[in-house]
Amino acid sequence: MIEISIPSTPMLDNRTYNESKDDDFTNESQLQYFRDILQIYKKHIPVNEMDVPMSGGIQHLMNKTCVREQPRARQPGQSETESHINNMPDSVLLHIFSYLDVENLCRMTEVCHRWLNVSSDNILWQQRLESDVKSWSIIGHTTNPTMYKECQSDWSNKEIYLRCSPQVNNLKIRENLNFHYISSLLRSFLPKKVPKVAMFGPGLESSTSGLVRQILWDTSGVFTRIGMFPGQFDGVGGGFSLKLKSGCMLHLSTLYTSTKREREQVFDGNRLRNNRLIAVQQAEEGAIEDIEQYELRQSVKDLCRTLDAFIFVVDATESIQNLELMRRELFALVNERWAAPSIPVLVLSCIQETSTQRVPCIDVVTALNMTKLNRPWQVHDVQLSCQNKIGSSIQWLVEQAQRV
Repeated sequence: MIEISIPSTPMLDNRTYNESKDDDFTNESQLQYFRDILQIYKKHIPVNEMDVPMSGGIQHLMNKTCVREQPRARQPGQSETESHINNMPDSVLLHIFSYLDVENLCRMTEVCHRWLNVSSDNILWQQRLESDVKSWSIIGHTTNPTMYKECQSDWSNKEIYLRCSPQVNNLKIRENLNFHYISSLLRSFLPKKVPKVAMFGPGLESSTSGLVRQILWDTSGVFTRIGMFPGQFDGVGGGFSLKLKSGCMLHLSTLYTSTKREREQVFDGNRLRNNRLIAVQQAEEGAIEDIEQYELRQSVKDLCRTLDAFIFVVDATESIQNLELMRRELFALVNERWAAPSIPVLVLSCIQETSTQRVPCIDVVTALNMTKLNRPWQVHDVQLSCQNKIGSSIQWLVEQAQRV
């Protein structure tokens, strides 16, 4: 261990100096300069004995304290694993992020600027969108990813996903639950009429025909029957007055193509022949077969002019080809010639049991060509035994109808 003692005054040897004015050490300005150098030297002497520098002057000390690169200290709370992850290339990080769900993927954007860029990769979110859209149970006119693709929107795949995902939309509602309650309370004070809704579709005449019974004879409290009302147009349009759990009311009419016995006698599966709602028009020579060949009967047209909303019921166990045929019936009733563009449409894609294999909601949207409807619409996946899901679907329809 080398100890260094710093004298308080400069130490001069025993050499005899001339007291001449040209002597350097007798020059007061140079003595003051030497004292300043010593003061700087003493300031840089370490307190810890282990850090005492070897003799060699101020230059050696300055090289040690300034030139030498100190090892990079680990940030508080940063583990060794995190430092290794940050050293990975972007391609490896992107591969790791591809295994994360949407919630954790969004959390990665808050780590650092680099992770924000990697986790917002457009191809990564495109793959996530294509895989998750098959499991979405609600798709509407403002939450349809296909619509943003067709109109060549400037939105990124991440923005489209977060805008259309039902889980993300439900999370936004829960975060603003107080605002939602206040807005609902204020709307309840506004005067509004009870909407008149027509329910129709092939789902009422297939294995999911029990939907009407589940609504009318509900014991869970989601639906409450208030009364009945008669039909106005040749017996068409009669139904029940219902009250939802939220307090909203509606007049519900069910439209069948024929009687139960007549429906059971149809073996070719063509519901649009000899039914009481739609008349098949003879196609002109050279015309392409399309939905324009189907025309509503006059009594049904008169009924549609008094309606405030439509419910189209489909059986989700049907094939895509059969769903495309059902589109003709939908567009025949929901026509701007007798239904205003502001009237909303709700499509209930029904199954009997949870274990039943069903057509995904996005495929129902594509098969029915819902993007061609110039009105508010939503497609909901429902199960006959789940009254709450059916109630929330009809709740959306009533709220849309009352905004007109």
